[in-house]
Amino acid sequence: MVARRHRLTGSLSLPARTSRQKKRLNKRRKEMDDAEGRREEKKTREGMIISTGLKTVVEAIHASPTQSVLYLSGGASQAVAWLLSVPGASSTVLEAVVPYSRMSMIQLLGKIPNQFCSSHTAEEMALLAYNRALKLSSPGSPVVGVGFTGTLATSRPKLGSTVTSQLSLKPIC
Repeated sequence: MVARRHRLTGSLSLPARTSRQKKRLNKRRKEMDDAEGRREEKKTREGMIISTGLKTVVEAIHASPTQSVLYLSGGASQAVAWLLSVPGASSTVLEAVVPYSRMSMIQLLGKIPNQFCSSHTAEEMALLAYNRALKLSSPGSPVVGVGFTGTLATSRPKLGSTVTSQLSLKPIC
């Protein structure tokens, strides 16, 4: 394809592409996207855009007989939206709680944690979530409690890294 200069204005223009050229170009773009590891994005029933890879993971979670209670703070709150945007969530997710503020976390734990974002706090959250799942599920159903603490960015000064996350899962029975 050769660019042509307009004889009056001097601007460059490309000749119109044929449908065959457009198909070839689109095929090449798709191959490049796949080679670069980009994933296709699709809209869920609710209109949320989710990558096909992530949707596959969520569908696999929903295909499992295990039911869960999730206590997620900070950076993981988006996971609730992902889980609930794919059909099958009602059979998997018993409850999802996002204790976002410090006071909410204190009330959930029943005490002031040494650190709000730590593996110990995530473990305590997971244990509480697991016990809650046992109460909400049918007797004998496999359950899991998920606890996550995370921080991505803040306006407050920090002593350590600006990206921290801790995940803890309590046993399936």
